[in-house]
Amino acid sequence: MNIKQIKQLFVCIALAALTLSSTRIASGADKFDQHMRSCNLYYKQHALNEASYEARAAVAERPDSYEARYHLGLILSELGQYDESILTLFEALRCNPKNMEIRFSLGNILMKKDSWDEAGSQFRQILDTNKKDIAARGNLGICLEELNCYDVAAEQFRMIIKESPNTPEAHYNLAVCLEVQKAYDESALEYRKTISLQPNHFLAYVGLGKCLLWKGDARSAIAVERRAIELFPQNYWAFLALGAALEKTGETTKAADSYRKAIQINPKDPACKAALAHLLDTRVAEKSGTIPN
Repeated sequence: MNIKQIKQLFVCIALAALTLSSTRIASGADKFDQHMRSCNLYYKQHALNEASYEARAAVAERPDSYEARYHLGLILSELGQYDESILTLFEALRCNPKNMEIRFSLGNILMKKDSWDEAGSQFRQILDTNKKDIAARGNLGICLEELNCYDVAAEQFRMIIKESPNTPEAHYNLAVCLEVQKAYDESALEYRKTISLQPNHFLAYVGLGKCLLWKGDARSAIAVERRAIELFPQNYWAFLALGAALEKTGETTKAADSYRKAIQINPKDPACKAALAHLLDTRVAEKSGTIPN
């Protein structure tokens, strides 16, 4: 075999190797795409365990794919596996730090874990890139609210209202912050705005009733809390607030019944039992019965 033939042989070997390598790459890509398609199909069928298996397989095929890790993180969240979901979404962000959709989802799942500081950090980073992201600002406000930073939280909700005046949840959350700060007039106004925008917002009725009671208008508070109960009969907050308003007007038997109903709906809430116990300490309510177990 002469030198020319040897060179031709090496060229043939190199081409064969390149073809084999390309085939392997294509095969890997096909497997990744197949796993992602299967993941999406299972997810649409709400077969979450099967969807998570396919998403894990896609990650194994392409570890640097933020899409695969993002899909896996969301599925794990729906399965209630929040810790692994959070770690997976952090890895997805490592692959694509500029993806705000991943960061928003991560913040939401951190909220489910009551990790308010960490969640707030994610929403702040979103707002650093887009100050008009209402969803991120609203979630940041809720995080601050949970951290008892009511002044700063209220500012977030005011900014949303300025940008989008017809956002009922912004008015509601602002009302909650104001109520905690005992600004009952302004709080009641924001609860009323919430109801005008979303007439079936039963929690806004509960809050409005409490503000009216704190302002000394127990009769109006009773009517508002009864409306809240009409909208959502399992609303133990409304029964608790209704009991307080009825007690204020001297209707102690009805108040005791309202407290009992609240306890029946949510036996674990200590406020309901405490309210009933306090009422039963009075002479008028002694014949009403005892605190349910």
